[in-house]
Amino acid sequence: MAACAQPTAATLTPSPSALTTPSASSPAPSPAAPSPTPAPTLDDSYAVFVQNFLVPGALKYTLSIAASDGLVVASTTARTRTVPNVQVGNLSTSNTTLYYLDGDSDVRFLRPDRSTGLVTHIALGPHQAAAFAVSPDDLRIAVSVLDYTRYPVSTRLYVENLHGGGNHIELFSSPSVLEWPVGWHAGHLVLALGIDLPPQNTFDGFENAQGYHVVNAQSGTRLFSLCAGEESYVPESSGGAVCLDNETASVASWDGRTRSLPLARKPDATSGVCSLIGPLSSGGEVATNVVSSSQGGCGSGPAIFLVSALGGVSAQPVTPSAVPVGWIDATNLVVNLGQTSASPAPAWAILNVGTGALVRIQTSGFLAATLPGGL
Repeated sequence: MAACAQPTAATLTPSPSALTTPSASSPAPSPAAPSPTPAPTLDDSYAVFVQNFLVPGALKYTLSIAASDGLVVASTTARTRTVPNVQVGNLSTSNTTLYYLDGDSDVRFLRPDRSTGLVTHIALGPHQAAAFAVSPDDLRIAVSVLDYTRYPVSTRLYVENLHGGGNHIELFSSPSVLEWPVGWHAGHLVLALGIDLPPQNTFDGFENAQGYHVVNAQSGTRLFSLCAGEESYVPESSGGAVCLDNETASVASWDGRTRSLPLARKPDATSGVCSLIGPLSSGGEVATNVVSSSQGGCGSGPAIFLVSALGGVSAQPVTPSAVPVGWIDATNLVVNLGQTSASPAPAWAILNVGTGALVRIQTSGFLAATLPGGL
């Protein structure tokens, strides 16, 4: 929707936003913990970019941590998965640390101070891939072992101590459900559901969720089912997820509440209804550039619009081609400034929505996570 031509006119019509409540190879020896002392407290918010995650022929991919001033403070390379066409993400962030897969099984860490090391090893069999989420306090890890021997892909989910693998709990297994952890919220696990079919197309990015389950991290009991049958194609945040079903969109919170997003209409208010969709901040604010035009259809407008948790809409002027991608904190928003003939790769920037300041990010790839992490 945001890729359409820029419209010439738009009318934004907020709608009331009511809150509703929904009625095998042997494992390698465990490596040592990365540090005998707790990780330092972060003094900034960071964006994590990944390049060549799923590019044909690429044997390595690159991870970069960029600060709110756009400068890359730490970067590294890692081996790609050996199982082809696995679009499910391969990293996680805690309150202080980026964790990522090096190859299929080794989980390593990288921090903004450039410290790095091996954390743990995930035991996998042939044609199996792992997806994981580390708890915000760096103590526990949830792992989905996804078996790509055949379709539908089977899933086995467990949690254990990040260091040493103790307190291991098997939570869930299914021969026909593709499900993986995307984060932790208030001690519970947030799981994303995927389309369990052979991929039609692959791209250099992480697979979008097709709904979420929030489950008890000790028993696997499902607490909430969110966005069932809907798609969430923007990053999850501690504020929840933005879910789209055709032209109707909503915000789902990890505590089970939902609220509808406001609508944009044609100036005559008779047709061309579009939900104001985009990435969600920790405070429940949605950044969007979706409007409806006098020519019909939905496209990107002359500004980024900020939709509050109460449904109010305000405009934040930016470069006309800018597309909001994800928040790194309540103030700083990562935007895509588009491509040029001289620079075919997207140009990334951080917009301070309080001051309007825009700084370029000195890296390439796609926005994969933020630091601090956690949901």
